[in-house]
Amino acid sequence: MNTAIARNARWAGRLASRVGCPLLMLVYDHDGAALPRPAVHAGKRGRREELVRLPGGHHEAFIGRHDRAVAIGLSFLRRHLLEESHDDA
Repeated sequence: MNTAIARNARWAGRLASRVGCPLLMLVYDHDGAALPRPAVHAGKRGRREELVRLPGGHHEAFIGRHDRAVAIGLSFLRRHLLEESHDDA
């Protein structure tokens, strides 16, 4: 494994537990750049994480099933921005 990738995975895992806001992580099962296993581990350490596992590789969200990634992101934003703002009112 590339040393830089391993270092970044450890860094992300440590930082995820410090994130206080909602955190959306799209993890692609065949990603060779952002390895799925460390990404899942980091996502599980977040306090308010939402981890979504999807089939595909690193660029799947951009050139493959872009519509699916956008729909997941919009749903996440609606729930956490719109619903939480109504709860605070």
